[in-house]
Amino acid sequence: MYNIGTFSRITGLTVKALRLYHERGILEPRFVDEKSGYRYYNREGVSRARVVVALKSMDCSLAEIRHVMEHCADESDLVDLLTTKREVIQAEIARLRDISSVIDRIINREKEATKMKEDGFEVEVKRVEPQLVISHRWTGAWMEIGEVVLKLRGAAEKEISGSVVNLCFNDEYKELDADIEVCMPLSRAVESPWTCRTLEGGEFATLLHRGPFETLGESYLRVFDWIEASGRKATLPTRQVVHKGPGPLLEGDPNNYLTEVQVPLI
Repeated sequence: MYNIGTFSRITGLTVKALRLYHERGILEPRFVDEKSGYRYYNREGVSRARVVVALKSMDCSLAEIRHVMEHCADESDLVDLLTTKREVIQAEIARLRDISSVIDRIINREKEATKMKEDGFEVEVKRVEPQLVISHRWTGAWMEIGEVVLKLRGAAEKEISGSVVNLCFNDEYKELDADIEVCMPLSRAVESPWTCRTLEGGEFATLLHRGPFETLGESYLRVFDWIEASGRKATLPTRQVVHKGPGPLLEGDPNNYLTEVQVPLI
């Protein structure tokens, strides 16, 4: 016979765990001293404890462990339980991978934004490559963009691969009836009620704007002044690439938002 301390050392189960397993009818001692309350175990208990340790390592619940101890005599009896357990674990792995992907996107987005701040804020000509996107185009107010972004992100969360791109098809500012398209880059096509298309590439005059969206006019002024001075011509639609804006978790400080103004050149 082994007292509970010795049995704990033999099996690798803590005294606290052994007491819990006794209370739940999972691993009962061979004998309990009525006067002292001390628990004593025998060699058979060691074998049963090894089963408990193995099931615990597979993340089985107390109810599952108790079921096995009461109803299973051979590993063939465990097939159904282990099959279900495997399915649960695989679903959890997939869920954690999704979470990891979201975390990676947030981290990469912040790293890219930090690098852009270090690179400076000057007008430059950039060649933008075509990009597969999920998008929605409508006529309405700019304040509606946030709601559209959330819907697009929800429809293609796993495949989103870059910053939000807002397209404006108007050659003048319109407050409530602007012709807007919100695009989110994709790593691959997805089935969705929203539009999946290839956003055309081309040559753009670009400028990184730091600050609230309401002050974007200052950067548009600089870009159009540069285009005029260079003898180039602008066309539509203009683009706003939101490298750092309201995040999926926090709104953030609008003074730190980073929006790249892109005006297509012809």
